[in-house]
Amino acid sequence: MWGLKPPRTSLSSSRRIYIAGLLLLLLFLSAHTTI
Repeated sequence: MWGLKPPRTSLSSSRRIYIAGLLLLLLFLSAHTTI
């Protein structure tokens, strides 16, 4: 399975997901602080 041995491309995808998650968290926190 890919989960056991992910390809090198998985690194880039994981980084993108991580960045997207951080951005979403920042937006969520900012929205809560404003409200």
